[in-house]
Order: sequence, then structure tokens, then C-alpha cells
Amino acid sequence: MCNSNCDVILAVRNGERYFPAMLDSLLSQTTHDFNGLVRDDGSSDGTLEILEKYKPKFDGRLSVIAGEPSGSFVANFGILMREIKADYVLFADHDDIWKPEKVELTLRSLKDAEAKYGKSTPIYFATDFAVVNEDLELISPSYWKWKRLNPSMMGKLSQSLICVSIQGMASGINRALLDLANPVSAKAISYDWWAQLIAAAMGKVICDPRRRRFIVSTVETPPVQNRLAFFRI
Repeated sequence: MCNSNCDVILAVRNGERYFPAMLDSLLSQTTHDFNGLVRDDGSSDGTLEILEKYKPKFDGRLSVIAGEPSGSFVANFGILMREIKADYVLFADHDDIWKPEKVELTLRSLKDAEAKYGKSTPIYFATDFAVVNEDLELISPSYWKWKRLNPSMMGKLSQSLICVSIQGMASGINRALLDLANPVSAKAISYDWWAQLIAAAMGKVICDPRRRRFIVSTVETPPVQNRLAFFRI
């Protein structure tokens, strides 16, 4: 692992269909000042073989945590969060494709927030994103508008308690928030919502509607399979 203050954590299970594209996008980042930390949760496809193939390309910046299957993506991310040593954390899914400036600009936003509020303030930073289908055809230019979400309300604890408004793969957190969020509660519905609630209660949730950026992400959204695309404006 390189001497970096940023970790990108990636919980994966049976991700061979999209995983190579995600790893390629990490290799294409405008900054390489980050480490990738991956935990496989009992894949039965070629995910582990893909990881072994890609590890040399990262020159020591990609490590894989082994272990028994956790049973859920929340638990898998929770295990990863306990392993982090860095000051900043970005969440990733195995079916993301990150735009080249994703890591650099998220880190800049977190550091700007710390400069304003102090490093001891728990900070959760998130952006809007565009919704597209599996062929990357646009469904909505804004996820927040599509879901009728008001970014000015997302930092309020009362709003956060009743609505999952932020997606983990579009966000990053600082060390102060990570320390409070560990360990992720066994009753938490999602790792990102858990962290957002803590930030809303004890720190700052910063949502930037100007930047629909960074990611193309494939998710299972019945009855059709959608991708969520994050585009920088």
C-alpha cells in the first residue's frame, strides 16, 4: 500500500460482469494518491480472478481482505470501514465506473469543508447524479429531482431519519465521521445512511447540487436494470 491519506473501499460479490470497468476507471483517476481496499463476500463467479489480474496494475495500491461471507452488503462495508487507516474514505460499488476526476474532486471538497468547519467535525460530502438505463441512455438528469429530494434538507437530522437521500458511491467522509460511525450497527439498513445520520446529528452533511459528476453505476432497480451516472457539470 502507498502512503496515502485516502482509501477507496469496495465491497464486492459476484461482480465479474462490471468489475473490470470499475477497476479500469480507478486506474484512470487524475490522482493516484489513494489506496483501494476490496473485500469479496463469497463470490462464486470470476471476481477473485479479476482482482488477482488487476492487482499488479495498481503497483501496491490495491489490497484484498479475505474472510468468511458476511451475509449482506451492509456487513461487508462495515468490515471494510473497520480496516481503514486513512483520513478520508470514498465508498465504491463493483458496478461503478468513475469519471477520471472523481477521487481528486471529492478529496478537495472534503478538505475544503474541514478548512471551514475544522478537522474534528464529522463531515459527509455527497453529490447529485444523473439516472440512465443499462445502455447509458438518459432517464433523468438529476437523481435528486427524480426522487423529489431537496438538497438543502439533506443535512437536517429530521429529514435524514425518514428518507435515504444520499447514495454511498456518490460520497466521501472524513476521519472524524469514520471514527464515530465505527462499528456500523448490526441494525443499520445501509452503511451510507448510518454515516449520514451520524453526520447530520453531530457534524455536517454537505450536498453539492452543482456537481452531477463522477460515476456511472449499475444497480438492480426492478422492474428494469438501471445505471446511475454521475457527471461533472
